[in-house]
Amino acid sequence: MKKLNFLLSTLLMVSVLMFLGCASSPELSEDFIVTGNEPPPEDCEIGHRTQTPGGWGAPAAGNNPGTIRDTYFEGAFPNGLKVGCGGDKHFSIRLMSAAAVENFLPSGGKPAVLDEDYVDPDSKDVKNSLASHVVALTLSNHFDHFIEDFGEAGFLLCDLVACSGDLEGKSVQEVLEIANLVLGGCTTSYTVDQAHEAVSSINENFVDGDQDNGFLCCADLETI
Repeated sequence: MKKLNFLLSTLLMVSVLMFLGCASSPELSEDFIVTGNEPPPEDCEIGHRTQTPGGWGAPAAGNNPGTIRDTYFEGAFPNGLKVGCGGDKHFSIRLMSAAAVENFLPSGGKPAVLDEDYVDPDSKDVKNSLASHVVALTLSNHFDHFIEDFGEAGFLLCDLVACSGDLEGKSVQEVLEIANLVLGGCTTSYTVDQAHEAVSSINENFVDGDQDNGFLCCADLETI
């Protein structure tokens, strides 16, 4: 699986800090990567949007998250949405359509490491709230790249950082990558509970773009 990573860098020749948008992971088509031209403002956490697993799993109605999912899934995920990680004794879930996402979300139950591969499971097949939240954040992260007006902020959700908790200081992008490693059973120093707490807190932070629970903050670009 090819991962695309864009880094924040300082352009010394012109003494300007250029903010390079991060790549959604895993499996974001190169065409959908968005880069910014300005560093985030001090109030950079304002204007973003996230959705809970229940929101992304809702039947389409009006302009709700289910409608966004059905309208944009095929374009944003041409090869399907995959969470977890690959390799020997490592596992993943692949959802091939918007209907498959609706059937899977929300998946309740105890957060856990996957013990087999799944393709288009429904919520009764996999009762795993970590998987549910990782799918939800993957949708928000991809759609934030793919849909110009998904949120009102002028830069990407994936570059905000956790303000608190065991993954404090990690960007949304890094949290998502860690959660995929945990979910799939790949090597990481973080636990299931740590990953679940961080991912669920992100999903609940900017629901519908109408709230800010304060879990995410601006990255301190001066220290990069």
